[in-house]
Amino acid sequence: MSGPPGCVVFLKKEGDKSLPPIFGMPMVLGIGSICTGLVTDNQDEPTDRVFIPNTVYQVDEKIHHTHNKEDAKCSDPVAWAEHYCKSIWDKAKEDGFPNKGRFHILCTSMGGVLGHQVALAAERMGAPLDLIIMIDPIPVLPWAEVKPELLGMENASNWITGFFLGGKQDVSGMPEDDIPDYIAEKNGNPDMWGVKCNDAMRCVWQYFNYLDKINKGGEEMQKPCKQKIIFLNARDRTFMPMLFKVSEEEAKNEKNVKGMGSNVVDMKDMDGNHPAVGGSFTFAGKSTYEYRTETLPALIAKFETK
Repeated sequence: MSGPPGCVVFLKKEGDKSLPPIFGMPMVLGIGSICTGLVTDNQDEPTDRVFIPNTVYQVDEKIHHTHNKEDAKCSDPVAWAEHYCKSIWDKAKEDGFPNKGRFHILCTSMGGVLGHQVALAAERMGAPLDLIIMIDPIPVLPWAEVKPELLGMENASNWITGFFLGGKQDVSGMPEDDIPDYIAEKNGNPDMWGVKCNDAMRCVWQYFNYLDKINKGGEEMQKPCKQKIIFLNARDRTFMPMLFKVSEEEAKNEKNVKGMGSNVVDMKDMDGNHPAVGGSFTFAGKSTYEYRTETLPALIAKFETK
């Protein structure tokens, strides 16, 4: 399966137009809902109080706006990253942000894979990417191996049905391109984090196959980036070997930091596992409340290029 890359960028929160905007990158389901953590107080007591003065945009995979399966079939991670970088940069310039459209990106979980590739694309394209904010990203590549069982639409089906639909469902022998619609029809095509089951499954398939291509892509796809990076990591990394089949050594936060580059300006480790940190940030949970409302705003203000 192969097709052109595609994304949709849209305004999530108006902010100070003199500051670089923040673009929330899509997670594994292809939706940039990480922005919720920047514009909401917490799950129980919503508020209009502004914690981060920057304008915030959400970046989704295009399929979630078209429901056309051809919009989640890009097999080229370089074209994918450059398309995202250009789309974001164009939006920042179009909306009148200074310094030639200088911008930040915020990446949670699997979005860290895209964030790293967008950073490398920004270097190639001369795009003014300023800060990269990483919220408990998955282990940075390269790995010893991206396990074969992680690839293919059957793995994407197992991931979706296992996490969201009560357990794995048999799709053996079915043509890959038919699996998402089969699972969706069988289960009433439920919403998952605000997106449809079959569209989400195609995004999972695309992301996992990018892991393999980047892992085999050599230095140009794996080298550290040059931008300033802010990390928030979960201390408990057991989720990573379980889901991504990496070694405990590959899953360590220290490897992520070293693999991203020498310009890490802040790194904080938080008690808890991936859902308690990355998930909490995504959906404005209480465990990341202090970080979202006090720590991160101060870090952005300190390190962003005015």
